[in-house]
Amino acid sequence: MSKLAKVVVDASYILSFLFPDENSVEEVPGRMFAPQLLDYEIVSALRSAVLRRRISQHLALKLFEEYSTFPIIKKTINFSKVLELSGKLKISTYDASYLVLANDLEAKLLTLDKQLRKSMPR
Repeated sequence: MSKLAKVVVDASYILSFLFPDENSVEEVPGRMFAPQLLDYEIVSALRSAVLRRRISQHLALKLFEEYSTFPIIKKTINFSKVLELSGKLKISTYDASYLVLANDLEAKLLTLDKQLRKSMPR
């Protein structure tokens, strides 16, 4: 039996799986990790989708319940590293959090965020 690869997932990646009008991600490979802020980003995005009438409140709750079943291991991150990296790359601390965690875990970062992809090391 082969070990599953470690991956760090961000909100854009998870939301593309959840939203019925996107579904551009069918499966998340590997053992999933994320900074603890992922929960806040998912809830915020679902709330914004309700306010923009993209989805109903009822669907938002169902999608959050579905998200809650995903086997994503939430990790505490080193905020000093986040602050340093966000300044160096001129990106948000949220985006830097995903990059720092991926680096610390030596894991691939799965994101659909074009700006974040540009910041990723090659």
